[in-house]
Amino acid sequence: MTPRIYAVLVLYRLALAESAAWQSLKALAQALPADRLPGLLVFDNSPLPQDVGTPAVPMEYLSDSTNPGLHAAYSEALRRAAQGGFQWLLLLDQDTILTADYWSELVETLPALPESVAAVVPSLTENGLTHSPTALPRLRHSPVETLGLLPIPVSAYNSAAVLRVSALQGAGGFDARFPLEYADHALFARLRQAGCQVWLLTAKLPHTLSTMQPAQVISTARYAAMLCAERRYHSLFSTTQQKAWYRVRKLKETLGKAATPGGVRLALLEVRALFGLL
Repeated sequence: MTPRIYAVLVLYRLALAESAAWQSLKALAQALPADRLPGLLVFDNSPLPQDVGTPAVPMEYLSDSTNPGLHAAYSEALRRAAQGGFQWLLLLDQDTILTADYWSELVETLPALPESVAAVVPSLTENGLTHSPTALPRLRHSPVETLGLLPIPVSAYNSAAVLRVSALQGAGGFDARFPLEYADHALFARLRQAGCQVWLLTAKLPHTLSTMQPAQVISTARYAAMLCAERRYHSLFSTTQQKAWYRVRKLKETLGKAATPGGVRLALLEVRALFGLL
């Protein structure tokens, strides 16, 4: 039986036709029967709505020029998925690239999963580095390579993550305290607290991490927002030991930022965030 999946694609200052996620969905639509395609909500946070014409993939389009971040889009998609009787919710960034291998593995895997599994994720990679999923952070980045049911608590990014609708509702849905930055980590923290498990697919998808950009490129406002959300996350969800590792890691990252071209500005933000001064 083909699982019923509802997808949400969030846009910001990008035409739908230029979205890599939309292009990959169109490619899937050409290769798959209609009953194997997901329902789709395109939630546009751009300043002005766009004319999507007659889309090649059946979809619903919503525009919100106030740019409420991810929380509003995800929460609306969860509401529609539950209302429509969908079992799973797929989260898509505008630059998520879904491959045929990923989709084939996904639809074959979902029906066989135990009820305890609330999230199914691919590996997200860039230049040979696995960004997601990762073990809960200590001093350094610890990507998870074990496939299938993950035996340790992990966190993962939103991109191409598939969530069990009933489990997500039971965990309280998406956390309004994280409208954009750290929304993914807060989501997986809520699922952990609810006793849910995560399944890792063999599929690997490309993913560009914005925080890996050169220091000169990242805006002060964006970086400060990320640091504030990170501190809020640890204050709400981390154990005493994890909070200690967070402080050590921040000191390490501060020194690393200060040693990079244009990084002193970001290093000062790191120090301020560590002491709750942002």
